[in-house]
Amino acid sequence: MLPYGEQHPCEVGKRQENLAKNRFKTTFPYDHSRVILTEPDKPSNDYINANYISGLDEEKVYIASQGPKQTTLNDFWTMIWQEKVTQIVMLTNLKEGVKVKCIQYWPENTKSRLHGNIVIKNVEEKQYAFYVIRKLAGIGRTGTYIALDALYKAGKASGKINVAECVKIMRANRMNMVQTYEQYKTILLALNEKFKVSLEAQSLADFTKKIDSMRGDHPANQTGIRKEFESYQKDRAFIVTQYPTPEDAVDFLRLLNDHDSDTVICMNPLYEIESSKTWFPEKASSKDVAPFVVQHESESDTEVKVTTVNIIHGEVIGTAD
Repeated sequence: MLPYGEQHPCEVGKRQENLAKNRFKTTFPYDHSRVILTEPDKPSNDYINANYISGLDEEKVYIASQGPKQTTLNDFWTMIWQEKVTQIVMLTNLKEGVKVKCIQYWPENTKSRLHGNIVIKNVEEKQYAFYVIRKLAGIGRTGTYIALDALYKAGKASGKINVAECVKIMRANRMNMVQTYEQYKTILLALNEKFKVSLEAQSLADFTKKIDSMRGDHPANQTGIRKEFESYQKDRAFIVTQYPTPEDAVDFLRLLNDHDSDTVICMNPLYEIESSKTWFPEKASSKDVAPFVVQHESESDTEVKVTTVNIIHGEVIGTAD
């Protein structure tokens, strides 16, 4: 049975002068593992709602902290500087629904902000679709993230993992790390997938064999690779749609035109699909699909057939491979 609730003293976090620094009324840092601020000019103000979290083989590998409030921004950056933190992972949005979950503690792109005697400058900012991760109370989602990182490293090194033991170690340092069944399940499923996937690069020949093996018969005439994938760097990077029927050919071309899609990947050979004749031109010819004209430009075949066409709607608007 995993320990739940307050298992160790949290006296410092419950002191009257520190209550306003806590984001929640029931989540306090354990005294024995809390991060103690050591500003020389504030010896009596050493409190922040954060704990050191041990790894599986090493102490103080991580820090689990609540998302900073407006009144704790200076303390937050003092901790980052003091502990020489180089990576901050945030596991909540600044605002979820109508609730403010965390104050923005970094400056806007290329700008600077002063917090206490520390200057924070935003050197560069990149947007990665929905993979920007944030945190809130610093227990549930944070525990899930730390468990994934620690267990993956342990699994790579030893070939085995113990999720329950990892959660037990984390909860000895901060209360209720990994809060729900769904979070625990996520750890198991994510690690299972990670360890099953090969990290080695594949040759073209091996990749082609893998693709061929996935093209076998599947229920409801679906292939094993007809799935939806998200882009790592861009939101809405891919469009997944059914192959056009003869009646839908113009709508398909309009979709490509409206969304500036320059690459079309079909999981089945075009010659096997009867409706291809309604929009896809033969070699060195064109096909009228009013108001569009599709012109054949070039063709190559290196295991995967690639055809380049121009889709014209009054003017050349793009190419499709």
